[in-house]
Amino acid sequence: MLNVGIVGLGQGQSHLRAFQMIEGSRVVAVCDTDAALAQRVARECDVRHAYTQYEHLLEDDYLPAARAERCESEYAQIDRSWTRLLKAHVRP
Repeated sequence: MLNVGIVGLGQGQSHLRAFQMIEGSRVVAVCDTDAALAQRVARECDVRHAYTQYEHLLEDDYLPAARAERCESEYAQIDRSWTRLLKAHVRP
């Protein structure tokens, strides 16, 4: 099972639904700066964790894949953080 996290719940809600339809994947976390939105989406879509800071989502061990839906500069920052995290946990 591939656990997935969604960062940004504007366009990210459609990605959440798409991942939920893929056999072998499970959305276990959502993140949005709007706490009420993150909590509502998590509750309505049966997602275990809701965050307002993507760094907290990336720190959790249960999440090997994350999809970010943010503006370009924020996405680049998330991508750099995710890359550092992967390098720290994936051994050649």
